[in-house]
Amino acid sequence: MALLAFGFLYPFGITLFAPPAADDPDVLGKLGSMLGDGYVLEVAARTVRVAALTTAICLLLGFPVAYLISRAPARRQGLLLALAVFPLLLSTVVRTFSWLVILGRNGLISSLLVDLGLADGGTQLLYTEFALVAGLTQLFTPIMILTSYSSLSHVDAKLEEAARGLGASSGRAFRRVVLPLALPGVLVGATLVFAGAVTAFTTPLLLGGPVTAPWPPCCTTTPM
Repeated sequence: MALLAFGFLYPFGITLFAPPAADDPDVLGKLGSMLGDGYVLEVAARTVRVAALTTAICLLLGFPVAYLISRAPARRQGLLLALAVFPLLLSTVVRTFSWLVILGRNGLISSLLVDLGLADGGTQLLYTEFALVAGLTQLFTPIMILTSYSSLSHVDAKLEEAARGLGASSGRAFRRVVLPLALPGVLVGATLVFAGAVTAFTTPLLLGGPVTAPWPPCCTTTPM
């Protein structure tokens, strides 16, 4: 907390309330006018929407994987966890560029749609919110797996077995026993994913482009 206060809160407060000498040092006034700008509010709303959707998808994908790893034999858990988080060893730029190849007009998905007769020509999936969500989901799903696994690994499997032995179905035992005990790790993972997605720069820049088409990706826009 001391490091956070000294390294972030203090300089933030100085910049906001006592900015360096300038021609127009009214930072609060500029901030107020910015918050009243419709364009800025639209960009902020889109950012939050994409981050929230990314968090939800990462949770839907990452939590089941973490659960399966936590219930795997102990000798295999290390290998499975290493495979799940292996993408973190790759550069963010490299992983993002892979989506340029996959989602481009002549990319893998576009070619597959043409071969299946679902599209007449190249389909541009880049520079859409679909591309943003796909790229961000790939980036942050390993984080969700890690945080969920750390919580699930401390939930004794015998508790779940005892619930089933007392008559609960597998789904009910999971909802009433496993999920409440693993919820702290899930909340931490969701917070980390949302914070990372809402502040991401490289991936939105490369996959969103200067002009980003709204969701769904049926109406695509090529950047000017």
